[in-house]
Amino acid sequence: MSTPLESIYTCPDCNAVAAVPLFPFDLWQCSCGKLLRIENGKVTVSQLLPLIHSNDLLQPGCTGVWKTQPFTITGRVRVWFEDKVINYWTLLFDDKTVKWLCEGYGLYAVLETNNSIKKIAAGQLSKIGIGNKHVLQGNHEYQLIKKEKSWNLEAEGKISLPIQSTTLKSFEFAAENGSCVTLLQGDPEELFYFQVFNVHAADLSLQGLRNQAAATPHHFQCTECSEKIEVITFPYALSCACKKCGTGYHYLPHTGFKKIHTRKDDFTPQFILGETGVLNGIKWQILGYAQKQEDNSYHSRWREYTLYNSSQGFAFLSEFDGHWTFLKERNQCPVLMSERTGGFNYSNESFSIYNKYRHTIISAAGEFPYDIYTKKDVEAKEFISPPEIWIREKGNKEGITWFFGHHVRRAELKKTFPLEYELPAKSGIGAVQPTGYINPVKTGIVAFCAILVFIVLHGIASLFNENKVVFEGPLLFDSTNTATAVTPPLQLNKYSSNLKLVLSAPVVNSWVEVSATLVNTSTGKEYSLEQGVEYYYGFSEGESWSEGSTSSETYFTAIPSGTYRLQLRANKSYEASNLTDVSVKAVYSVESSRNLFAAVIIIIIAAAGTFYVTQIFEKQRWQNSPFSVYTNE
Repeated sequence: MSTPLESIYTCPDCNAVAAVPLFPFDLWQCSCGKLLRIENGKVTVSQLLPLIHSNDLLQPGCTGVWKTQPFTITGRVRVWFEDKVINYWTLLFDDKTVKWLCEGYGLYAVLETNNSIKKIAAGQLSKIGIGNKHVLQGNHEYQLIKKEKSWNLEAEGKISLPIQSTTLKSFEFAAENGSCVTLLQGDPEELFYFQVFNVHAADLSLQGLRNQAAATPHHFQCTECSEKIEVITFPYALSCACKKCGTGYHYLPHTGFKKIHTRKDDFTPQFILGETGVLNGIKWQILGYAQKQEDNSYHSRWREYTLYNSSQGFAFLSEFDGHWTFLKERNQCPVLMSERTGGFNYSNESFSIYNKYRHTIISAAGEFPYDIYTKKDVEAKEFISPPEIWIREKGNKEGITWFFGHHVRRAELKKTFPLEYELPAKSGIGAVQPTGYINPVKTGIVAFCAILVFIVLHGIASLFNENKVVFEGPLLFDSTNTATAVTPPLQLNKYSSNLKLVLSAPVVNSWVEVSATLVNTSTGKEYSLEQGVEYYYGFSEGESWSEGSTSSETYFTAIPSGTYRLQLRANKSYEASNLTDVSVKAVYSVESSRNLFAAVIIIIIAAAGTFYVTQIFEKQRWQNSPFSVYTNE
């Protein structure tokens, strides 16, 4: 990596002398820990506080790659918002350009300065509410999804951040096309515009991560029972509850953990706090559990366990009526521009609204990200496409947060986590339980594709048909109105094929019936069929009519190779006394649409049957939903 120009500085606090790159850093940290900056040509101590707790995987000196360009993490600013803590890491690329990595709770986003974003006056920006829309790029409307103000900033390493204020306001916008924009505000009139690229940690190829063995939990004593409370994931876990008495605490600005909740009801968890298990190939530790209740007439209760992994952040395991769902926050998520939306498509999946509610905490123990206790204004909406679910939480303070989840089998949980008590029995059909669910749109698509495949295969097979006439001639009727014939030997050489008989006779208001038997001359095995020719016409009630035809056709199917004779016998009706013969033509290895039609009918019946059975299960699934389409049935 090329090195930016350096300058010698003297720390005004400890008088240490060292070299520091002047570009592109706005702040750097002295060996004494103080953060320094250049102001009016002089080195001064910044008002930003040095970082205290440093338990993160990322650290200054880590390297990575983004869009094929290598970078080094040189430092960060950690921003304390009211109910979460977010890191803004400085990424120094080889070409001396700088970008920022917004990181926290297992979510990652690269921020890049974008001056083409339409400017908003600071006064106007403060008036935009959560969920409101604003045109920021081109004609695209962006929805405000987060609006937060910090109460504390900490920093470490060498930092490039144009904002020098000790407070920070963040405004996050998202558009339906997936584009995201973040505005950061320090001074009242100072706004900086960033294009946001949500990424996964694996996309960055990060190296040089910190050893987590150095993590130091935060401790304090319960004010109700004097039990020692340990918060392993502090400062990212800002809520906790005493494992002994259930008293709830939240970390308040400049104050620390304060009592904010009293347990309303006892609940004994099935899993042991602190134990670990593997779900989706990731090792999770159970750090907390909470019993929640809907604030509506149903008062439905469910249980939720907090899971943690040092590289993945937090996840949740939710249980209702014995059905389990794994949930994790996502920053790559849907954007709903209207509150009336009853569903949406995301990643080629159709999701329908299933539930809407606010909730309160009944009982809890352990630690939790964010503030779990003061969410009475947060409205949750569930959108399902079993076995998957999106949950959107929207609050005036928290903004809009999305969680993506999927059904988890009981058997998997029993093998994964040590149980303290038996898992609760299942009741009914779960919201995302896959049993009985088949997406009707997918069913239609699969049926259509299957029919299309059969049509293509039928077309390909027809290319190899011989369409060979192996017999053609008349059957002459005798005085008994009967005609018989036996063909010369017919050589059928395909492993399995068909033989089409085409019959024609000039019948008028009469009929002819032909019986045909195909006999294998070596084995004596017979294949028989009957086919008629009939044609009627007349005039009644002022209109002429006709029915039938003077020709018809039928097939011997799946005939194995061999030498055969065709035995023919024809009978005619009394009305066909003047008919002298019936013409018969045998054509070997021809295209037949019968099998195709049969396959299409079977596919349609199967699809219809699947849809019918699905509806039976779906009625049970949706009986717990206020948005059920089966309510009036």
